[in-house]
Amino acid sequence: MEHVTKKEDYEIIQVPNHVKNKVKVTGSGSGVDLASIARAEAALEELSSQFDGWLADEVARLSTARDAVREHGLVSPHDEVFFRTAHDIKGQGETLGYPLAAMICASLCKLLDCPAQRSAIPLEIIDNHVDAVRRLVQDGIKSADHPMGRAVAERLIDVVLEFVEYQEAKANS
Repeated sequence: MEHVTKKEDYEIIQVPNHVKNKVKVTGSGSGVDLASIARAEAALEELSSQFDGWLADEVARLSTARDAVREHGLVSPHDEVFFRTAHDIKGQGETLGYPLAAMICASLCKLLDCPAQRSAIPLEIIDNHVDAVRRLVQDGIKSADHPMGRAVAERLIDVVLEFVEYQEAKANS
């Protein structure tokens, strides 16, 4: 049951937190099983040798999806496969050690975010994103502070934001 506190011109609604009823308390009762965390970190470390290969496979999928988009246009199902692959890299890039690849794919996802406007997207912007991600992984650029990688990622983000703003202004005029 929620609790409502009424003030002069607003209400504060306090919803009960039932999460603690669903969490298994272990060890000292703190709710944190440090041994489980240590095992998970060790497993992740053991798998980390495969991260580059996994991301290289994702980038190959992204390139293949981009080729389909170049051939058929940003139309279903090709645009959805392309978007989903970019979204996967956006979500996995940081964990797999490529934060700039994640940033660039986040920018690409922003570009593709509105399916109704996808036909207006210049393929050159798409190519620049895919080629940048491919090059980061190919060259093993894992630092978010890599000067050239960072500059490319930031410029791609700027281009997408400018394009989106232009499309929104065009739609509102």
